[in-house]
Amino acid sequence: MPYARSRPQGLSRWVVAVLVCLVVPLTAAGAVGALWAFGKVDPMSWFSSHDQLPPGYVKVLASSVKIPAYTKITRDQLLDPKTGLWAFVPVPEGEIPKEAILSPNQVIGRVLNHDKSASYVFTERDFFPKGTRAGLAGAIPPGKVSLTLERTKIQGISGLQQQDRIDLTATIPVENPKASGNLAKGILQEAQMAAMEKLARVRVLATNAVLIEFTQHDKAITSRSISNGTQVKKVPVEEVVLAVSPDEVAPIQEALTTDVAISCVVRSGQPGDAGVATAGSDPLANITMIDAISGDKRESVVLPSYSRHTAAKPLRTAGAATSAQKSDGSLWDNLTESVQAH
Repeated sequence: MPYARSRPQGLSRWVVAVLVCLVVPLTAAGAVGALWAFGKVDPMSWFSSHDQLPPGYVKVLASSVKIPAYTKITRDQLLDPKTGLWAFVPVPEGEIPKEAILSPNQVIGRVLNHDKSASYVFTERDFFPKGTRAGLAGAIPPGKVSLTLERTKIQGISGLQQQDRIDLTATIPVENPKASGNLAKGILQEAQMAAMEKLARVRVLATNAVLIEFTQHDKAITSRSISNGTQVKKVPVEEVVLAVSPDEVAPIQEALTTDVAISCVVRSGQPGDAGVATAGSDPLANITMIDAISGDKRESVVLPSYSRHTAAKPLRTAGAATSAQKSDGSLWDNLTESVQAH
């Protein structure tokens, strides 16, 4: 009977030992997994020796793959595909950037504001504010809306990058004012030839617009002919997505419809830029209309308002009346006096 009692006791001890060997490692593995999931520990520091780094270097969290702009960071983009551990770059211990983000927990879930190449550290400047949605909607600044345009429609936009800030201007040609009637053969014609040049109105369409991204898609173009009938051909079209103010959408679309030249004015990308807006130009604001009377004929004539600093050769006519309002010898005075003389 003593022998019968001792055998179950030995078996129990063996079972307990086996359970301990199984439960303890599994519990430890679960705890490590939980801490790793919350970014509290770095398993790489346990399974890789610091001797693998050059002397005086430490590991700093980095991207493991190229990450497109406007993407929400996930764990897979931070893990080294070769080791399955956090990706890192070796950095001298005393040269770690102050703005560098070291914890994966502070990176996962954030949205990038530009393309991120592999093996680069993260900083707060890489991300939009916390809570930003991923994708195109998250890239649009508050108070602005997106507008997609053909890239070839905007002059000077090639070579720009995402999040660059620009102004858009439209150049509208203006025909030179032309006089008519007998009076145009004399003084008016000479005045226009002396001071009028080719004019154009420059209209500001958008200020502080943000370049979101360049895209490309196939555009279907339909052609018809007697021999081949109707054919549909796909042509690649490059487009640019801009973030503009809501009240700027209509002027831009109006300019595109009228086929005027639209130019891109790039703003400074350096810190501390005051953000001075581009100014337009309207030469028609300096145009004056007068009534020219010759005998029994009365005609409206369009003339430029010349600056008082514009030098002009006197064109006085014998017996001409003197203008009391403008008597500085300018071209306007000469023209007014001659009209009054007639």
